[in-house]
Amino acid sequence: MTLTDAEIARLGHDLPDLSTWGADMLVPFPARRLRHASVVWINRRWFRACGLDASSAEVDARLCHWLIDEFAHVVPRPEDTEASFAAGGREWFADRYGGTGWVPHGGSGRAGIAGRFQAKGIGVTPLVGRDADWLHAHGCLWLEEAIRETICAEIACAEFPHSGVPVLAILDTGLNAEMPPGQLGERRAILIRPCVIRPSHLQRAPLFKPFDAGSAAQPADARRTRDAVRTFFAAGAGWPGLIQLARRVAEQIAFGLVHRLDHGGYFSSNLGMDGELLDFGSMHASADWRREPVAGGSADAVTVFSAVLASLHFYLYKHAAEHLHTCTSAAASDEKLLAYFAQQHDRAVVREIRRYWALDAYSSESTDRMIAAMRRVIARGATLALDKPAAGPLAADLSAIDGALHEAADPAQRRRAWAAASRHSLPRALLDRTQLQAVIHAQVCNARTTTAPPRDTVQNAIRHCVTLSRRCWPRLPRNLIVLAQHGDDDSDVLLCVDPGSGEHALWIEAVSADATVVVFGQRLDTATTASFCVDAGSSSACLRIPCAPTVEDAAQSVLIGTAVLHLPPFALRYAEPDWIAMPPPDSAVTP
Repeated sequence: MTLTDAEIARLGHDLPDLSTWGADMLVPFPARRLRHASVVWINRRWFRACGLDASSAEVDARLCHWLIDEFAHVVPRPEDTEASFAAGGREWFADRYGGTGWVPHGGSGRAGIAGRFQAKGIGVTPLVGRDADWLHAHGCLWLEEAIRETICAEIACAEFPHSGVPVLAILDTGLNAEMPPGQLGERRAILIRPCVIRPSHLQRAPLFKPFDAGSAAQPADARRTRDAVRTFFAAGAGWPGLIQLARRVAEQIAFGLVHRLDHGGYFSSNLGMDGELLDFGSMHASADWRREPVAGGSADAVTVFSAVLASLHFYLYKHAAEHLHTCTSAAASDEKLLAYFAQQHDRAVVREIRRYWALDAYSSESTDRMIAAMRRVIARGATLALDKPAAGPLAADLSAIDGALHEAADPAQRRRAWAAASRHSLPRALLDRTQLQAVIHAQVCNARTTTAPPRDTVQNAIRHCVTLSRRCWPRLPRNLIVLAQHGDDDSDVLLCVDPGSGEHALWIEAVSADATVVVFGQRLDTATTASFCVDAGSSSACLRIPCAPTVEDAAQSVLIGTAVLHLPPFALRYAEPDWIAMPPPDSAVTP
């Protein structure tokens, strides 16, 4: 038994239908049904927020049936055997889009759309350009790559100010790719995610040359761009939507800069029109602030996206000139738009530095000096390891920061600031691309795996990497210091202390649906959690529960009303830096 029509409609309720964005937006192509496909990971938190509790064996079975029936279809490759396919198939749709750089594709080259969802890794689509190299034309998604994307997507969706496009499920195809020159290659996967309107949908793909030389690809691409721009205005976005995109991406870039999370390139095809991040194959974390070249060049993220904004401004002006009367001053010209973007990015960097040090509510000349010192640390590409002695310019900047904190904050706030910075500075070693690939190959699937890994193995690996890589909880009150953390498929728990009162508390973020809150697999009715709930959204809840200051290595049990909540051991603990015990400096000298 599969999902009902009502359940499927609920899953896609808020997702865009790309077929309504113009007759030339989607290109159909056939695919064959896979015989040996299997589900190896499900985003239980996302589906539970939509009202489908995948921890139930019955719901899980129906969900897996729907995922296989709907998405387990690929375009065959030459090395695929007939035994790999079952009878029947389906029609996929590839979405046309353009770009800012020299891109040979005409849109999605390895992703197909079914309804309001997109499956990545389904084979070569008609939008692969004939001038593309093998790396960008094979149509496959490696299982390792799908798992790595999922881990990074989970981090981005939870931490970045404007989130990301989540991965909903991973399918093992039952196939291995053949690598040049004919060697057995990586296990192939299909990654399922929601559809999203991208800035690239509003841009041309002028270098696209399809394999079918006789097709009218360029005229169709021109019509698609015109229709997409006009639909963008008809939907009520228009020039204000472009301004919103500029501001949100500026804030996304600033967050990534301050927290050393590199998306891998803020291209128009790697973003949604609401600023959410998309495609995480190049995302990685760094231990310091040295800027690494983005894919395909040496420009930084601000420069890359500035070119995107100028291109979008051109296409909006070209195809929607009749709407110029609705144009805001910031979008009056591409020069003003780029100046607005740069201004928003600079402001966002300052805000993120404040959050990095838990100083959101403080503003003074002293905190301005602290921010200036932190910007120097970032500009030099320094490593801010607060558990080790600093020397040279870094030591001078840390001294200036501490001097400013002594002037601007009370002792409790100073302790919060150093503890927050220490947590944020702790490297996310598992998000280093090379190390993450090694972990996935060792724990889940090596480079020559010929069988599907068990679901539990994939689930545990993703959970482990995400739990140890989290550093930011945007809804966490700033007065709390995080001492330890743990996460699961449906919830996160933080052991915290308020340095002002000395009280300890558990901060829990969990999914809420159908009048229940699910915490580490345990269902609590909202009436039970009401007195502990301090922040509730439409599908989530944050609980603050007083607890004892002692933390045991064994699983903990806490009382919530009349319910006993069992918690797992904490996976990561933080040590407070020695800086908080230092006496006030003689003077706050700005170097």
